[in-house]
Amino acid sequence: MKLYLVRHGKALSAEEDSEKSLSFEGEANLYFVGRAYRKMQLKFNLIVTSPKKRTLQTAEILAEKVLYDTNSIVQTELLTADKDAKSTLDFLLKHTDKEHVLVVGHLPNLQELIFELVGMGNVIGLNLDNGQTIAMTFDPLTKEANLDWILTTSLCKLMVT
Repeated sequence: MKLYLVRHGKALSAEEDSEKSLSFEGEANLYFVGRAYRKMQLKFNLIVTSPKKRTLQTAEILAEKVLYDTNSIVQTELLTADKDAKSTLDFLLKHTDKEHVLVVGHLPNLQELIFELVGMGNVIGLNLDNGQTIAMTFDPLTKEANLDWILTTSLCKLMVT
């Protein structure tokens, strides 16, 4: 199973928008990320996201770029920032029939999930920036993963311009 973990795009502040929608910059960066996904010929069997507005917007932008039906995006509270990584992992284990899964979420949940999967705890000091993608090959039997690559928004811009 291939997991693609993405932190939502840059959002407006709570003062600007109580729902913290994506900012113009956040949307623009995600269009580059989506175009890079298309150039890399990434296809997803499942896209899951937190129900927060900024993550849902992120998932929809990326889905459109890879021709994934936005009505098929699965929303779950288990991807919100305050949920623990073990609960998120249990949710993902229910979808092991899917080969390529895009997971759109928040910090610290995504960061903790990465640490849980690679078995290193919070020792590698990984910082997941807005819109950044981390691809992992996940073995559901051992519940461990290998880090395959990291794709930053800056690299996406270079890839598609």
